[in-house]
Amino acid sequence: MRHPAPLPPELRGIGFSRREALALGVAEHRLRDADLTSPVGRGVRVPAGCPAPLLEAARALTRRYPGTVISHRSAALLHRMRVPDPWQRSSELWLTRADDSRALRRPGVVCRRGRLGPHEVVRVHGVAVTSPVRTFLDVCA
Repeated sequence: MRHPAPLPPELRGIGFSRREALALGVAEHRLRDADLTSPVGRGVRVPAGCPAPLLEAARALTRRYPGTVISHRSAALLHRMRVPDPWQRSSELWLTRADDSRALRRPGVVCRRGRLGPHEVVRVHGVAVTSPVRTFLDVCA
């Protein structure tokens, strides 16, 4: 049985985009190994067994698409709000981008466009996420 080649130190234990990995010299076939998962469709990898796959997928997408903010159901989960069981099992990643940005169309991602004021965005473990109040309003709408 073949053991996967180690990832570069910059990518160990975190979520990352395919583009980041290729730029660091990771071979395309390495990105298909079983020790990496794709929780939000193609283009994002997270180490298998990662304790926070949603957070790591969110981290990878917000690095790949600056100005993107995790919102709605995903923000509720990252804020540890009480949510319906189906939301907890969902692998969809909800995000918001500025009105003038192109919407992301990719499997596993639900993209909304809108304006967010500086008071509506906070950081959760270094990831841009809508504030708890904004998140509550988004999921109730």
